[in-house]
Amino acid sequence: MAVALQGCLFAAGSLREGMDDTLTLMRLGIDGQLSKTLSSTNPCESMIEIVRYTQRNVKRWQPGDMRKRWTAAGMLVAEQQFRRIIGYRDLAKLVIAIERHALLAAEKDRDRQESRQPVTV
Repeated sequence: MAVALQGCLFAAGSLREGMDDTLTLMRLGIDGQLSKTLSSTNPCESMIEIVRYTQRNVKRWQPGDMRKRWTAAGMLVAEQQFRRIIGYRDLAKLVIAIERHALLAAEKDRDRQESRQPVTV
């Protein structure tokens, strides 16, 4: 019983973690295969695992520059295994939706700033 309850808690935590991203995709009007692809963390987790595998034999970590080089080397190895994004044909639709959202957010921010300034008579 305790194991089942713990499983439910993990599932609930996972659902909460992805809720904002899912709602963002819905707000932007992104659906179908692209939405399914962007809702998953698998591509990122796969790349991170390949980077870790590439870095497994590094014994002496030098200052930040060397860490960046090894990370970049791992990402280049991971790049060879990347596949086409499922729903890639809708990427233009995503770009337009993000630009529209950014413009609306900028307008709202500008309106808020104008309304905060005191009116002098």
